[in-house]
Amino acid sequence: SRYVVVTGYEQIKGIWIAQGHYTTYSAMKADKATNNLKNVTNKWKYSPVVSAEALEYTCYIKMQDGTSCYKYITVQATAIPDVVIEVSDLTVFVTDETTQYVKSMYGAKGEYTTYAEMKADRATNGFKTMTQSLCHTFTNVNAATTVTIYYKDINGESHWEYYTITPSFTVNVTMNGEGRVTVTASTGEFSDIKAVYFASGHCTTLAQMKTATVYKKATNHVYTPDFTVDTEYTVRVVTIDGNTLYWSVYQDGTITPR
Repeated sequence: SRYVVVTGYEQIKGIWIAQGHYTTYSAMKADKATNNLKNVTNKWKYSPVVSAEALEYTCYIKMQDGTSCYKYITVQATAIPDVVIEVSDLTVFVTDETTQYVKSMYGAKGEYTTYAEMKADRATNGFKTMTQSLCHTFTNVNAATTVTIYYKDINGESHWEYYTITPSFTVNVTMNGEGRVTVTASTGEFSDIKAVYFASGHCTTLAQMKTATVYKKATNHVYTPDFTVDTEYTVRVVTIDGNTLYWSVYQDGTITPR
């Protein structure tokens, strides 16, 4: 990042910097919602916006002897590089070279055009605040799925981008005529399924499953639910790559992915 750096600050009592040309501090403060006004006292550096054109900044300085003055500087134009977002299986991430240009970021399964809609569906769409890590691995994905990435760049401009995430393999849940439920990976590899859990009722978390009337970790990935306890069972599957999937299994043989 670029900075405006204050030197000779031993004689400075306070300093404020804002984008634009000002002759009074009151005018600078009145525009603080838009001019990036910052008190840089004791920090002694200021991060200007990245701009495609040269911008003028006002420095209001109070000295230790009680005097004050205004200094004006021009920060030369710098184009904002494109933020590069990449996808690896179920993981969406910003490349290391462009993370500094992201101010905030959010992700969700599905296609959205407003932040309010993304957040409103968070119970089902895997909504995630990605601002800190700029990386997220989505779960409960068993097929190619569109995800929305909404971010603001360091100048506060909003961007909406859409990507397709795809699991490295899929998981199948089947029930035979005797009511036995079997979980398999499309690869045919037993070890690709890390864990399989069954619980009576409609559960949405492992903690909830553990408190159900019937709870079972099926180490062989096969289980026969007792439908006299409940007409619906929850199946939770964790794959070797961290994907967590849920199904509902019903007494009539219907199997519904969540």
